[in-house]
Amino acid sequence: MMKSIFTTAIMLLMAAFCQAQTFQWVKGGGGSNSGNILTDDEQVRYMCTDNNKNTYVVSTIFTLSFSADTFQVPIGHYPSYQQILLSSYRCDGSMRWARIFEGNADCAIGGLVFDGANGVYMSGDNRGDGSLKYMGDGIGTMAYNNRRTFVVKYDTSGTQQWLQFIGPASATTLVNTGSFGLAMDGQGNVHNFVSAFAGQYITSSITSVKGCYDVKYSSTGMLLSALRLNVDSGYYLISSPIISKKSNKLFTIVKQDPTFGSGAFLAAFYPNGNLIWKDTVGNLSTINAIIYDGNNAIYSTHSGFGGQFSFQGHSAVNSSYANGALGLISKVDTNGSIKWLFKNESRYSNGQIHSIAQLNSSTLIAGGNFAGKV
Repeated sequence: MMKSIFTTAIMLLMAAFCQAQTFQWVKGGGGSNSGNILTDDEQVRYMCTDNNKNTYVVSTIFTLSFSADTFQVPIGHYPSYQQILLSSYRCDGSMRWARIFEGNADCAIGGLVFDGANGVYMSGDNRGDGSLKYMGDGIGTMAYNNRRTFVVKYDTSGTQQWLQFIGPASATTLVNTGSFGLAMDGQGNVHNFVSAFAGQYITSSITSVKGCYDVKYSSTGMLLSALRLNVDSGYYLISSPIISKKSNKLFTIVKQDPTFGSGAFLAAFYPNGNLIWKDTVGNLSTINAIIYDGNNAIYSTHSGFGGQFSFQGHSAVNSSYANGALGLISKVDTNGSIKWLFKNESRYSNGQIHSIAQLNSSTLIAGGNFAGKV
């Protein structure tokens, strides 16, 4: 019996791509590993779609063996550690293909993007010091060295195109970096946003200062550049990176803490890594996710705890329940000016809006969780 289940509930994507506002299907699966409490954390991390209405899902799993619909994998090399599952579904819900990535320590997911043509990119971290292995169309070793952060490209049929690691192939000690997001630019290049402490090899010629690096590859896997984002070294994590196809400016969340994020800010950067502007959230306030409409609007989701929320001089309070949480959505233009805030109030301390998507020019859809009356 499966200890835990990850669920791919693709209601939003199916509403947008199959039949508007009609629930289509739910797909799930899970690992058989029942010996570790961490197996309860199997969950979907990122999703994207291609031009043919196929869906791509990347999830964390813990597994001795894994099954999801028609896809099944036998006992892996490292069943006690967190693994990565990359899977693809047709618009009718049938599974097209799947791949599992594992190492001799936990693997973590950085990001997932579709390039608009025929490429699906995933980034992640192999946190061990041994092989990064894959399973799904056979079992094999992808790489062996001391580099941990990687980007892999597949075509939409599930055939691997290339794999690149951060750091030189000759590294003799562990290159301690982590991927925190992927984005495509207007020229079809993929950007891996990498967090690094001081003294790490980003390339054979670049040794890191603590911070976040924008590592850019061509569609064929050629390393084009590695630039440090120009922010204080205390802010070395980013999430939800988006690159404008028109200007190649980067819009992203920058933060210190990977879990909570107080003191985080929404920021814009030039292609050379220089900061253009930033909008900061206050104490007990977070930025959870952002989307960009491709023109002049950035929409972000937020949480406010202890009955309060602040964002670059704008504030909101829980007027119904003094210490209850707030879930919020904001609109900011591409110059950093806040246009509006929308809030939901929760009776209890647990309440936040996480994900957000734009259905058309006048409609947003968002999801979150609240405890008690909203």
